[in-house]
Amino acid sequence: MDRWPNFFIVGTQKAGTTTLYEYLNEISDVYMSPTKEPRYFNSEILFSHISQIKEKSEYLNLFRNVKDQKAIGEASPGYLRDPMSAKLIHDAVPKAKIIILLRDPIERAFSAYLMHKSKGVTKKSFHEIISEGNKRKPGNSVEFRGYLLNGLYYKQVKKYYDVFGPNRVKVWIFEEFVKNLELTVREVLDFLEIDSNIPKNIGKAYNEYGVPRGKISEKILRNKTVVRMANKLVPQSFGFKIRKNILLKAEKKPTILEDDRKALESFFREDVKKLEKLLQRKLPWRWEDNGD
Repeated sequence: MDRWPNFFIVGTQKAGTTTLYEYLNEISDVYMSPTKEPRYFNSEILFSHISQIKEKSEYLNLFRNVKDQKAIGEASPGYLRDPMSAKLIHDAVPKAKIIILLRDPIERAFSAYLMHKSKGVTKKSFHEIISEGNKRKPGNSVEFRGYLLNGLYYKQVKKYYDVFGPNRVKVWIFEEFVKNLELTVREVLDFLEIDSNIPKNIGKAYNEYGVPRGKISEKILRNKTVVRMANKLVPQSFGFKIRKNILLKAEKKPTILEDDRKALESFFREDVKKLEKLLQRKLPWRWEDNGD
């Protein structure tokens, strides 16, 4: 009999999905896919360096070592943005539970941009990408779609509510998650109906910002073939250690230009208001407090 996951962390990118994956991976009653982002239910992949498991047999093979764990999951942040992922997941696992993490869309966009900039995925400035959206159709710009359109959360979240029903979908906010890690993890475990202690790695940060240590590290990180092979062959946690301890060095994170921030506040404001109505709560994104 095919064994499918029964819960999915569907996004969003740069909103704590990796950290939550690692915490859940330490809990004995939870089985997490050894490949964190299989992307099997993605109908499209925006960036060419990103790998995807396409064969059903290869995907199900990720869960061959499940024993008696009650919660079986995977985390592919692209599922939230993808127009077809909710339906594709529902077709395979109609009773799946859906976990969504959201982050201030401005900070999320800039964080995703910095990550891809360090990997050589884009050579454009953040300002150029924002300006592109005002000059051409957004669909023509993969960066604009990947960094900015990803932050229009309202329709993305509503799609999962409509497909799975609000009782099977739970939304957490990144800014609240990082302020109270233990509370969020307990809430996630309650949602998954898991009675377990908080994992020992709680408080440990994953996927932190860094820049290449030198030219060799830069070449490795920007080699698409190497990245694809590493994603496929190297366990996620080990990959983080290699990047953090060998390939990357800590450096102060750049900040968004004030003009770019103002432009993005206007871009996202109406969508945030609709999202607040959908979630029936006020969101903790400070710039929104300055809105009209």
